[in-house]
Amino acid sequence: MDYEFFDSLTSDEARAFLAEFRASQERVLEEIGPHAARAGVPMNFSLSSLPDVLKWMVNRVRVHRVPVPRDEPWWIKQAHAGGLTEFDDDSKPMVLLAAYYLGECFARLTGLCWSTGDEEFLHKHMPVIKGFAVDKELPPLVVVSNMFLRILGDNGPESRINETIETWKGFLPRTADQP
Repeated sequence: MDYEFFDSLTSDEARAFLAEFRASQERVLEEIGPHAARAGVPMNFSLSSLPDVLKWMVNRVRVHRVPVPRDEPWWIKQAHAGGLTEFDDDSKPMVLLAAYYLGECFARLTGLCWSTGDEEFLHKHMPVIKGFAVDKELPPLVVVSNMFLRILGDNGPESRINETIETWKGFLPRTADQP
């Protein structure tokens, strides 16, 4: 995740990025939605659809290993002795779409909405979903990237998708309806 990019944005630029992110991913979803539907995966933005949609998407994403940059501290090099896991360039659009779908499923619930990340958090100016209990903000780009990298790079189980969704559902305000 390019935290420096988002950190460099002004509040107005962050809002413009959010608007373009949502509009562009909505267009992509219109194109790819019929392919998912033919595979028996309806994209209706319900929380119940979310696990199947994300599992369908993660199976269309590929990763590869890259060496740890030389200027990284020794302890990072030691922790990633086999290299860092990155998304293939052709897979990045699917990761963005998965992040949008995750965010949109939550944003459609009562009391939640798209916004930009709080300036006090690591996900400053990123697209986030606000309105969760205990002042949590869901940064879909970060959540999906981490979840997909753990599944694909570490050969983790797809059940991590269900676990992640359940974790975020646990932060829903009492007023949130769950279609």
